[in-house]
Amino acid sequence: GGGGFLPDLAITGEAMLPPITAGVPDRPVTTELPLLELSAPYPNPSRGDLTLSYAVRNPGHVRLQVFDLQGRVVATLVDGNVGAGVHPVPGLRQVGSRGRALRAGVYLLRLQEGQLLRTRRIVLIP
Repeated sequence: GGGGFLPDLAITGEAMLPPITAGVPDRPVTTELPLLELSAPYPNPSRGDLTLSYAVRNPGHVRLQVFDLQGRVVATLVDGNVGAGVHPVPGLRQVGSRGRALRAGVYLLRLQEGQLLRTRRIVLIP
C-alpha cells in the first residue's frame, strides 16, 4: 500500500485564529463573523447601483472610502462607530465629492477598522 498521498485535511480559518477578547472578559464574542470583511460588489462593472455590504465582528470605528487610481479619496461612505454585524452600503452613483456623481472609471473601495484593511476594485460604466 501507501501511494505517498497525504490524507485530506479539513482546514478552517477559525482554527488558525487565537482567542479574541473585546476588552470585557465576561462578554461573549460573536465568532461567526469575520473580523472584517468587504463583500464583492455586484454587479461589477456597474452603472453605480452596486449591492455591497461589510461585516465587523466587534463594534468599533469603521471607515469605508472610495479612491481613484491616483490614490485620491473621491468619497467617504462610512466614517464612524458601528455595531457588530453585517451592514449594507448604499449605491455609489451619487456619492462623489460634494455630492456629484462619480464618473465612469475604475475605483478602489477601502474598508478600515483599526489596523485591519480590506480592498475591492469596482468599475463604473456610463
